[in-house]
Amino acid sequence: MNNRKPPFVVANVPETAVNKYAALVRDAEVDEADKLHFHIGHPLRAPEFLDFIKDLTLRGAGDERRLLERVLDDIPYYLPKGGYSKNAPPRFLGKIVELFGERRDAYSYAIINGGASEARRLFYRALSLFLRERPARVATMGEPPDCADDFPNVEALAVADSSRLLDELDSLIAEGAPIFLALERAPDDGLFSEIARRSRAGELFVATFYERERELVQLSNALDPNFSMRFVSPNAAFDAPLDDTLLVAAAPDDYLAAFNQACFQLKGSAPQSEIVAPEAATSDNEDDPTLKQTALGVLSLRDDALENNFLDAFARHHPEYDRNSLIAVSGGSRTALGFLGWRCGIRRALAFDAGWTYDHCFPVVETAPVSSDGEPDVTRALAMMDQLTSRDDAWSSEGAALINSPHNATGSALSDEDHLTLLRGALERDFRVVDDLSYDNVGPRLEYPFASSTALLAERDGLPSDLRARVITVRSLSKTIAFAGARLAVAEIRDDDLRKAFRNAIREIPAHKAGLTAATHLFRNKVEELEAAHRLRNKILWERNEAIAHASESVSDTENPLGARVTRSSGSLYAVLRVERAPEDFDADAVAERLAALGFGLVPMTAYVKREDSRRRFRAAFRVTLGGIDGADALAAKTRRLILALNRIVAR
Repeated sequence: MNNRKPPFVVANVPETAVNKYAALVRDAEVDEADKLHFHIGHPLRAPEFLDFIKDLTLRGAGDERRLLERVLDDIPYYLPKGGYSKNAPPRFLGKIVELFGERRDAYSYAIINGGASEARRLFYRALSLFLRERPARVATMGEPPDCADDFPNVEALAVADSSRLLDELDSLIAEGAPIFLALERAPDDGLFSEIARRSRAGELFVATFYERERELVQLSNALDPNFSMRFVSPNAAFDAPLDDTLLVAAAPDDYLAAFNQACFQLKGSAPQSEIVAPEAATSDNEDDPTLKQTALGVLSLRDDALENNFLDAFARHHPEYDRNSLIAVSGGSRTALGFLGWRCGIRRALAFDAGWTYDHCFPVVETAPVSSDGEPDVTRALAMMDQLTSRDDAWSSEGAALINSPHNATGSALSDEDHLTLLRGALERDFRVVDDLSYDNVGPRLEYPFASSTALLAERDGLPSDLRARVITVRSLSKTIAFAGARLAVAEIRDDDLRKAFRNAIREIPAHKAGLTAATHLFRNKVEELEAAHRLRNKILWERNEAIAHASESVSDTENPLGARVTRSSGSLYAVLRVERAPEDFDADAVAERLAALGFGLVPMTAYVKREDSRRRFRAAFRVTLGGIDGADALAAKTRRLILALNRIVAR
């Protein structure tokens, strides 16, 4: 790699805990059948449940059936960071890589979703976080995109007259401050030649967001691979008309790592469903001639019509929501929450500790305490709201209380009484309430339903319309129906101004057409039929929960002097393994690393906490999953071996 001047140097990109331990288990020299994986998200993959969902979805699918069969085979699975398995890259990726010619080995690649608009947003986010020297100076031809103002540590420089671009760039370079150039449209050949010359001289890092045609890709090959990041549409490699939901990012390794981390924070991984569709649309399989036409037909659907059909079907199952206030979000909950926080004015959030990384989505995040059992402390959360508003009145205009029940990552579920107390208390303090509903009635329970969503409680409690309008729901489809690979969410926003701002913020994100098509067919089934699938899902989770808890209890004190026991989960897909008699110098990270090398995937709970009181409570606790493909018997056997291994490791 060429030596870069300091403003172009990327600092080390930190790895997330889940990625770290998942990779260690994946690479462990242990038979695959003996591994206890901890995948990101880890939705339920029990064959009987997935077959039930598949059968419901394919009912009445008609001409779309051939494509949906393939989509449903992949849709339960998240893709790894970067958007594809290195051992099985999609065909369209290889075709695009070929367009880079002799320079292809100088690039690394990733698949991202959301089109050019999201590529720009993630690029600016990566620069704001991961450059060694900041702020990053980013020039554009014309006005910078909206995302240029979203993140700190980025200085946007607009050059309105393209004829002045080179003079402006040279003036800045002469000051000794090399800059980034973000191109949203193709310059003429002469101007591009001069831009490429400056990139080859190491004076200019160029990002392109317009490469949809083969000729544009080949022209941009003149850029120095070490000083450019390019976002290329699959349309450039194929004659078939494809949409621009997916783009291929080409960049040097360090920039790609930074970009992938920004993508993980704000969007998660690429959607499996939207990779299946272009693969099918560009297939040359003569044995299945209808598949290609089916895929092309789905990809040609209009976004607005597809989203409305889906929301009509979805609303039949959820009358607690106002149909006119529902918005389909291609990209999932991370996308929706991130736009609420960075673009729509909800800049401050109070969330319960030991949970999801909301600081990726909101500029300011405070954490409220949880008990030693992981239960949210509603009384102290309300007291914190009083403290925050008395210290800074911006919380009254920009603040939101985040509700996530069942809670990720402790597995706790709020009682209706506590849930309603939190809802009412937050609204009385002029906070908005954002219900991050990723696990609605998902959990190891034999009764169904077992929990009430914020929207249902607001309806039952007769919340006045002005207060109800301050309640926002972001509802993921990933865990409830195992559509993790579709990357879809539904937002309910009743406040007219906020809903308008949100729609405007996401207007350029293309719809996940294959995923929405599958979801529409699923929700067109009777309410009772989908509820039967939910009951089956929860029964499977209950069997697994009981199995691992009993397995931990069956290990004798002689074999288990540390007292490692599984605390049964109340909701979501996770339980907690606690080491009740851990020594004072217990190092959960070191223990987790050594267990991962033996094929056991646990994530220390300390990876999810920010408060010091939580750190003490969870210093010897680990998050374990009820998801995946292992059944109750397999999980019980692996849990017993895990506890024995944990005791051996700590005893050494």
